[in-house]
Order: sequence, then structure tokens, then C-alpha cells
Amino acid sequence: MFLFRFLFRRLVAVPMLVAAAVSVPYFLKAKDPWRPVKQLFPSGNAQRDALPQAALDPTGFAPRRDTPVADLVKPRLEPVQVYAAEEVFTLDMTIDDILRRWPRVSTGLSELELFGYRVPLVTGIAEHDLAGSLTYYFDSGNVCQRLAFEGTTGNADELIRLLASQHNLRQAPAEGPSVYVFRSAWNGQAVSELRIRPAAIVRADQPHRRFDVSFYVSRFQPTWIQRQVMTNR
Repeated sequence: MFLFRFLFRRLVAVPMLVAAAVSVPYFLKAKDPWRPVKQLFPSGNAQRDALPQAALDPTGFAPRRDTPVADLVKPRLEPVQVYAAEEVFTLDMTIDDILRRWPRVSTGLSELELFGYRVPLVTGIAEHDLAGSLTYYFDSGNVCQRLAFEGTTGNADELIRLLASQHNLRQAPAEGPSVYVFRSAWNGQAVSELRIRPAAIVRADQPHRRFDVSFYVSRFQPTWIQRQVMTNR
């Protein structure tokens, strides 16, 4: 029995000594011998480095340690800017005015000889307020010749009164049982026009979307309007 135990210990000890002789020098010479272990158990810095770029605070301040990751990576919503309708529905607007008022402007929208600048528009939270997109069109001299709006409202009475007083729109013959048209014309051609129709789906919990509205207002210049008439023929 004693001889058996002695031989068993020799058989086990010899391979272990050989393995140690090979592995210990390699372990000491390696630049980062703990790298395989670190990969199995990532440190706090590794987890932080794995966060997407959106998690970084743009102000330069580090987020709180107890901030949930979902809150760090969720998109930041831009604040809604509110503009008075009587101030923005004007052809006196300049390109500098647009870029100064709105933080985000879409450009490159062309119509005939004009170049467009489109902006989001919200005029308030009352039922008669508007929400949609507003586009200003400028000629080669950077003069606003036309503006156009598409959006929704809960009550169009205020818009009708505003366009009637500022741009001389008057009610025109109805083009259908559910479409209301207001127009300002020159030589039989519409210079400005407003169309109002009920929304396809009217919901009680969305009182600001009862009507779809679209209108455009053009500067009264017979030469430019005449070119538009000839183009549309």
C-alpha cells in the first residue's frame, strides 16, 4: 500500500512541476497576464466605456452614479417654441428673421422662381391656435413673395379673421359640402387662399385637431402673378 501511494504522488507531482516551469515564466513576461480574467469580470470603467455616446452629458458634467441607463440614453426633446400668428403670417419676414426666430430651419424647397425656408409652427394651446409647418418663399433678391401653411386647429374662426384683415381674404363659393374656401384674387387668379375641412378622424381627447387647414399668401405683384398664370396653363 505504501508503495502504491508513493508512485501515485510521483505521477501527479511531475506533470504539475513541468506545467509550473512553463507557465510561470510566461505569466511574468506577459504585458497584461490578468487580461483573460478581466474579460470574464469587466470593471466599472469597462462598463462605463461601453455606454453609448448619447449617455454623455453635453454640458460636460458627469451624470449621477445612480442615474438609470435608460434615462441616460433617452433622446432629449427640444422645447416647443410658441409664436403669435399675427407676427409670423406676414410677407415682411426676412431670412435673418427666420434664422433668428427658429432654431431649426429646412431649406432647399423651391417653387417656380422662389426658394423656400420651412419651419415648425405652434401658436399656443387654445382651441383656436394652430400647429403645423410654415414655409416662406423668397425671390433672387431675398424678398419674401409667398408663405404657405399646413396644419390643424380646433377652431378656425380666429384664423379666418386674421387672414381677412391682413391679406383681404373673402369667402369663396364652396367646392364641396365639407370644404370651406376663402380667397383673394387678381384678374381671376387666386393670389391668396385658405382651405378648411374637418379632420378625417375627430377625437374628443384631441380638441386641437378637429380641422385641417392649409393656406398660402402671395405678395401682390402683377408681373410675378402673370408669370405664374402662364406657367400653370
